[in-house]
Amino acid sequence: PAVRRRLSDEVRRASAAIAEKYARPRAFVVAREEPSLSNGEITPTLKVVKSKVIDNYAPMVRAIFAPGSSSRATKEVIRL
Repeated sequence: PAVRRRLSDEVRRASAAIAEKYARPRAFVVAREEPSLSNGEITPTLKVVKSKVIDNYAPMVRAIFAPGSSSRATKEVIRL
């Protein structure tokens, strides 16, 4: 809880510096692990495998845009 609170505070502080005409983050998710060769999210030349990242994080992205759901992914979303 303390780490989530700290991250939330930092994102709020950083987004306050964004001009009004631009969209500001309203929620975010912290990845459970770094991209790696073993989880298939990067290539040996360190390029991101977008399709794998999208597949791995799709439930969390959906949870950001569907706040009424009660899935595990919803619990990982930090709302601002």
